[in-house]
Amino acid sequence: MRILLLVSHRIHREVESYYSNIYAGIIEAARELGHEVLECAFGEPTQATEDERKDLYRMLLDSPCALAIDLCGWGCGLSGLRVWDGSAEGQYIFDATDVAYLGLMLDQPWFQPIPAMHASRLYLGASDRNGAEQVSLVYPDKKVLATLFVPPAARAVNTRALPFPERTIDVLYAGNLWPAKLDRYWRGAPGGEVLDCVADAALAAPDVALHRVASDTLRMLGREPVPPLIVDVLMLVDNFIRNRSRLELVRAAASSGTTVHVLGEGWSEVALPDNVVLHPHSKDYGGLLAMAGMSRICLDSSSYIGGANDRLFNYAVNRAYCVTNASAFPREVFGDDGGVGFYSMSRLDDLGNTLREELAHPGRLAEKGARAAAVALDTQTWRSRLENVLAALELR
Repeated sequence: MRILLLVSHRIHREVESYYSNIYAGIIEAARELGHEVLECAFGEPTQATEDERKDLYRMLLDSPCALAIDLCGWGCGLSGLRVWDGSAEGQYIFDATDVAYLGLMLDQPWFQPIPAMHASRLYLGASDRNGAEQVSLVYPDKKVLATLFVPPAARAVNTRALPFPERTIDVLYAGNLWPAKLDRYWRGAPGGEVLDCVADAALAAPDVALHRVASDTLRMLGREPVPPLIVDVLMLVDNFIRNRSRLELVRAAASSGTTVHVLGEGWSEVALPDNVVLHPHSKDYGGLLAMAGMSRICLDSSSYIGGANDRLFNYAVNRAYCVTNASAFPREVFGDDGGVGFYSMSRLDDLGNTLREELAHPGRLAEKGARAAAVALDTQTWRSRLENVLAALELR
């Protein structure tokens, strides 16, 4: 089978990025499974020039493909090309060439260009098992054949693991912070009171998916959770909750008394305990992997309550003990004693003691990290993800 990958020039760079790492993993998986891979590159995400559309059309005529995979839906501008079929409107390119189109979402649906993705055989891949529910909530009129659960996966080549006795970082957190979104930045704007109510409810129920909290709160206020209201609410409150959670997590980790290393932008603009060490953000994804390989414990703050971040599996393959707030899927994968630990934002006061206890037993930590790596590389690879996608789409 031939698979087409749509890729923006943004991730065609010498420096390895989060996106190019995933892209490479999909290519490896397809080839391992015996499939041919074609690449259609374009410039600006969500946009497409006339020449880029023509290149796609010629490519599909010369080399028919069964499936197109599009990271983040950035190739939606290409999907909007219409091919004349005798009708006034013509057919969208993927319909005219009989291609299934999978938009692999690498963020929540309300941050993805789903309305601009065009194909009668349109599928979405979500990092959270709540994905189908979320998509139908925010884009109820968009025809999607299915939203599949396709969380990020592990790659053996992402391993930079040092022997445990040689690791110099006790606790690592990687992620950017946007200080301007730590406060309720919508105050004074129309509808600010509604957003305050949703934010309060989300902070009170951090282990419940945000779209459910927002929907329930809007109904309590006598408002229906329908677009564009629900989309605006989720975008604004999500950014507030993400940044608030990251800051609170780092501060709670620092209460352990050990040194907490933070990799990311924006952290120098907020007050942090003296035992927090900041590292300049690097666009090189390999830098994150290298730091994970030097760490005993890695912290994960996830907005995917029913799924997983890419960092979870990258920490696992680097044999670091990952502690995450997203317990549902990781617990299913790793078990209660499979090398991944869990915390709740509602009980952050416990985190400092938990970290101290774990760090006091380095041999046990090393064993947990080794178990996590074994599980991730055995069951959570891009090969297994692609196999599941092809089976769900009934493609062989």
